[in-house]
Amino acid sequence: AHTVDPGAQLDATMALAGYAQTFTLFDRSAMAAVILPMGRISGDVTTGSGNTVRQSASGFGDPMLEFNLNVIGPPAQKTIPDALRHEPGFSVDLLADLALPIGEYDSNQQLNLGQNRWYGRLGVPVIWQLGPWVPGQRTTLEFLPAVWIFGDNDDYVGQTMETDPLFQLDAHLTRDFTEH
Repeated sequence: AHTVDPGAQLDATMALAGYAQTFTLFDRSAMAAVILPMGRISGDVTTGSGNTVRQSASGFGDPMLEFNLNVIGPPAQKTIPDALRHEPGFSVDLLADLALPIGEYDSNQQLNLGQNRWYGRLGVPVIWQLGPWVPGQRTTLEFLPAVWIFGDNDDYVGQTMETDPLFQLDAHLTRDFTEH
């Protein structure tokens, strides 16, 4: 639920199953995916009245739909020779995620796999190739600025839960260690 309870202890075993399909859209690379979280989570949770209780949840979380479209960068790779000649250079994508509020949810407890609300992310992934695109020498600098937007959960332990937008900035520097 993106709420933090001081002193809460959590234990989770989670897995993500997904399917992604890449394709060409407007002569640009695109990708659509569906991701389904599943697993078990348990922990000591402090309720709004100050009582600490042990709760657990298991099953499926909210499935997420994802769409990514390259807007700046090399053209889409449509053939094997295109893939062999591919050099990413500098690219900028548009990213959109949407979670469907159909995961396991019990309105009587704070600890759930589903969130009982719509939420999603809008982002602008940036990838910058540094140096040659040769196996064993590949280096990239990657940034993902994004904002997560949440709808309200009108049935959160008898209350309405609202979450302000969350801003995210991921940054990665990648480097091949070997040709393989």
